[in-house]
Amino acid sequence: MSLALKVQKFIHYGNEFPFYVDGAVRLTIPDNLLKADEAKVLTRSECVQVLDVIKKAVVRVKSLARIDETLVLVVFILRHLADPDLRSLVYEALCEILTNFNDLTLFLMYRSRLGVPSPPPSTTTTTTNDDAGANGENTPSKTHFSSGLKSFLQKWYDKQTLEQLTEMIGEHRKLNGWRHRDIVSLAHIKFADAAKKKVIDVAFQRGSKFVADSTGNEDETVQKLVDICRVRMSEDPTEVSELVSKHKLRFEHLPSALYKTPEIWEKCLPVLSYSALLNCLHILQDLNLLTPQQGLAKKVGFAIGNPKTLKEAKLHPFKLYTELQLYENNERYTENVHEQHRAKKVAKLKITPNKEIVKKLRTAFEQSFDHYPATGARLIITLDNRHAMYTKKVLSKNVSKHISCFEASLIIALTYLKRERDVKILTYTDDEGTDGGIEVLPLQKSMSFEDALQFCKTRQRDKTLSSLELPWNFAKTKGMKADVFMTITDSIIRNAPLAKPPTQAISAYKKAVNMSNVRHVLIGLANPKRTFETLGPEEGRILEVAGFTSNTAKVVDEFIKGTL
Repeated sequence: MSLALKVQKFIHYGNEFPFYVDGAVRLTIPDNLLKADEAKVLTRSECVQVLDVIKKAVVRVKSLARIDETLVLVVFILRHLADPDLRSLVYEALCEILTNFNDLTLFLMYRSRLGVPSPPPSTTTTTTNDDAGANGENTPSKTHFSSGLKSFLQKWYDKQTLEQLTEMIGEHRKLNGWRHRDIVSLAHIKFADAAKKKVIDVAFQRGSKFVADSTGNEDETVQKLVDICRVRMSEDPTEVSELVSKHKLRFEHLPSALYKTPEIWEKCLPVLSYSALLNCLHILQDLNLLTPQQGLAKKVGFAIGNPKTLKEAKLHPFKLYTELQLYENNERYTENVHEQHRAKKVAKLKITPNKEIVKKLRTAFEQSFDHYPATGARLIITLDNRHAMYTKKVLSKNVSKHISCFEASLIIALTYLKRERDVKILTYTDDEGTDGGIEVLPLQKSMSFEDALQFCKTRQRDKTLSSLELPWNFAKTKGMKADVFMTITDSIIRNAPLAKPPTQAISAYKKAVNMSNVRHVLIGLANPKRTFETLGPEEGRILEVAGFTSNTAKVVDEFIKGTL
């Protein structure tokens, strides 16, 4: 397998093999991907190929690439590359890869964390050549920037427009341990544009001084930053409401002292993206602003039920279902530690979910099946409709504990059924019979999720036959053609106890239907462990997934389309 292909897998799956689990960040580069000695002697051709893979992944589908693993890999390459020209090539690519301030500070954070620790700034203000490494690049430090890094940071800030720079300064003073003032000072960044210089000066002074020094004749963009600083200092709801409305400011700009003011939230609602609205929903609930008596509650309900913004968001139904379960069960966090602390406050204030908002969320969830983008593939999806699937919970710290494995598997299946042109849904049975332990599950596109769930419960079994070969054999016997087979269960190892893929069954199916490039997606919703160590002749055509989130759905879709 080429280095470029290994890198593609690593930055999408978080592994150098086809196994994906959302959540955990891998901070080490596996030896079978790239060793330190290999990184030192990378050729220009290899560097270009690797950087092209990263740029395509980040630019084409930003949310698909795992930005943490991507930046860890870039830092690893920069630390070990011996050729200064190749390091310059990497920095040029970083200007495209790092699209916002969060990405930039993540890169700097990993550069400091993964290098040789530098002495504390309080005791060491300069860095000797010995501390900086042979070329000033190989031992990153937060008190020293190499010439290559300085040049890159100058280009990165120059690339930002005045509007982008204003947005970054106004939204975040500090991210991932880094502030604009730290970066600008250490890199000695110079701004030729007077307006940009005035904006960046905000990072070096208190907002109150910036507001006091403003003349009122500033550039429109600079004036926006002045007003953002004024909003954060203000305790006057009327003034803040006017400025929020004028500049279409978001939740991040609001002063915490006025969080409980409904009038300000009403001004923010029209400019919130649908994802941001879902996040703010839990904040408003904790502030007790969504009671039936509050006028804000009706406006929030209207925003949740807005079909236009829901359609534009293209959220996976699983994301909506997670938010629905959290809100309906009067929860905010998916992690128990945070939720236990919050639960005490909720009990004390006697906060309860607004039934009208629950209805709006449920309606939005049902409608989201029609808006999620299609892949254009023909699929055969096999579900495990046994009793244990209704009691086991989905593996992930980002998923509500109230979502069962079968609910998740049904949402996945319905998402494809409702948006693809040719989808057949099968289920395991407890009788080998004439069809060999498999039967068609006659779900209809017109079914709602609740109707489909009740229908499946009537066909639930205590135990089922379990083998990855059964769907392939059934499809071969029935003459079913598909581009992708998908098996969804709680644990893949249960269906493959010998930890081997169904190679013979796949080969027999391909020969019977005269198809060569059929892919297989295996989703184990409750087991975090990888099942297959080797895939043999099916290498590149099998993807194993542990748990499920909306991020998982994007990776699976790209694999189905053949881009991964």
